[in-house]
Amino acid sequence: MRRLLIAIFILLAGGLSAQKSTGLGFRIALENNGLVIGGADQIINGIKLNLINTDYNEVRGINVCALQMSNTRSGKDIVFGANIGFVALRGNTYGFSFYPMGDFQDEVRGFSGGIINSGNLRSGVSGALFALKTFDKGLYGVSGSLVYIKSKKIRGFSAAPFIIGDYKNYREYTLDFRGTGLSFLMAASYLDGVSISFCNWTRIAHGVNIGFLNASQRISGVQWGLANFALQEIGKDYYVDENDMNYKLILKRSVLFQFGLVNETDQQFTTQFGLVNVTHSKYCVQVGLININKANKDGLKVLPFVNWNLTTEARAEKKRIKQEYKEEKKEQHRLYKENKEKERARNRAFREMEKEARKKRKSLR
Repeated sequence: MRRLLIAIFILLAGGLSAQKSTGLGFRIALENNGLVIGGADQIINGIKLNLINTDYNEVRGINVCALQMSNTRSGKDIVFGANIGFVALRGNTYGFSFYPMGDFQDEVRGFSGGIINSGNLRSGVSGALFALKTFDKGLYGVSGSLVYIKSKKIRGFSAAPFIIGDYKNYREYTLDFRGTGLSFLMAASYLDGVSISFCNWTRIAHGVNIGFLNASQRISGVQWGLANFALQEIGKDYYVDENDMNYKLILKRSVLFQFGLVNETDQQFTTQFGLVNVTHSKYCVQVGLININKANKDGLKVLPFVNWNLTTEARAEKKRIKQEYKEEKKEQHRLYKENKEKERARNRAFREMEKEARKKRKSLR
């Protein structure tokens, strides 16, 4: 048994020393199908074992290594299946990836986990004990962390004490969140969905915010908490892409319902239920103990129980905005179909390129 372990260690060491130059190692494989121990700079269908990975093409099966250091610039370092080890500094995995001491692969599509889980893209199920971070392409699916999640783009369900954005132009934080969030602090430049948090701090929101403190620059939907604020003073619009169709729709029609002890807004068409309600817009209905409408007529600015100003002017304005909203929705649907068709065309072209690449690789064997 001792001699066998010594022989395996020598083979591993030999694979490490020769891996970068010639890709040599110990292999039991027939036409790249089988078991490889050490270096391998080609397609492997089966199991690959190594202490340190520095360069390889594809592993289709199981890749086990202590340290993943493959060079993603070559575009060859992909694992289809299971990718397991201690630390991954680079690489791409389509399937299962688990590097408990740190997963820093560029892309993982499937399952990924570690103390720190960080890369350009994570989709599927992503978890981290400390930090879950994505950069350019974003975070998709189900994600969770025991400390914080940091990303520019999140789609799906996310749970963490802190969900925040990444830097935009190295100056301000920005996060485009669309889905459901569960956290202590949600800080997003754009939120489309449901956020349940102690504090919801959003620039532009469309959906439901539930928490002790809810603050938005502009929101279309519901705020439910002890204190709710929807004020332009909270932030500036440069945190969100002004050409984004959802952003345009919210600017066109921001219907808001606020439920809380203290509610304040400067939005049109808001309905407030609370102990103290404050509005800077005359198109607002207030139900509460103290209702303050700063845009109402003199003598009607502060009223108990109920305060509103629903004139024929307000009804005409609401009808006009509703019509513009319908037109914007039609335009959004048209652009969505157009972008989908472009995406399908790109996917078809990519699949054709993959087929040609496989043919070339087979011809070189």
